[in-house]
Amino acid sequence: MAQNLSSMLHVPHYDLDKIGLKNGSVTEDDAFAIAEQPGWITEGCYLIWTDPLLYQADSIVLLEVSWPVAAWRIIRRHITKSLHDTNPYPGVKLLFKLLKDARKHYLNKVRSDTPLAECMRSYLEEQRDS
Repeated sequence: MAQNLSSMLHVPHYDLDKIGLKNGSVTEDDAFAIAEQPGWITEGCYLIWTDPLLYQADSIVLLEVSWPVAAWRIIRRHITKSLHDTNPYPGVKLLFKLLKDARKHYLNKVRSDTPLAECMRSYLEEQRDS
């Protein structure tokens, strides 16, 4: 969807997963560099590091599907991209890791003592009034 909108609107498209894979993670520097442009579309589920994008966005589209639908789509994309030799996450081990991590977030099963969960709690507390 993001790529199609990017083509229709003639603005750059940024896949935050690819940026994260290339750099090790998506940082605020990446987000500021994108947000400073006059037009852009991003896709991905990085929340804390993308504040500059959230504040600069004209529209935010949240696609929410059930876990079984999401899992099926992840598997189908993985197989299709693997067959076309365009998979940025090749191999069965990475597929299972992706499914495991995605499932935790979909079902809100991230352990409460993980740094990510603590960081999200802190962030949401800070942003409560805004």
